[in-house]
Amino acid sequence: MSDLLEKAKFPPYPPFVDVAEPPVHDADTQPPQTMGKNPVIGTLRTYLQSLHALTEQQLLAHKTATATKAKNHSARQESLKSQIKNWWSNLPPCLRQRRFQIGEIASNCDGRFKKKPALRDVAAALRALEWKECRDWTNAGRNRRFWIPSPST
Repeated sequence: MSDLLEKAKFPPYPPFVDVAEPPVHDADTQPPQTMGKNPVIGTLRTYLQSLHALTEQQLLAHKTATATKAKNHSARQESLKSQIKNWWSNLPPCLRQRRFQIGEIASNCDGRFKKKPALRDVAAALRALEWKECRDWTNAGRNRRFWIPSPST
């Protein structure tokens, strides 16, 4: 085995660039990016510096976009109670006579973080608006919960 390695002619490793004396720099100029005898380290260092700068730019852009999105969202977000009141006032009188499921009401409202609000938040808003909840215990009703508006609404 050692005979095969001796007979094989491998090219020598590439020599490192030798920096004899580091140049003297003024206070205004920056030192060279190569460190020691290996120029690859200097190249990696410049790459990492550019990567850090790019990351900082992207982080700053993300923070500003998130802040403006939150500001715009809170400005256009109205309370769930007012959304339900607006929905109820826009219903025709013939549709106001029936009872509603919570999913029907929630589908007409905008959520705080998602497209639809959480059903528990809708239920809390309905209770605050003095709507009454009732269940249909019959087989045909399948134990569903319905909401009936208060007479004052």
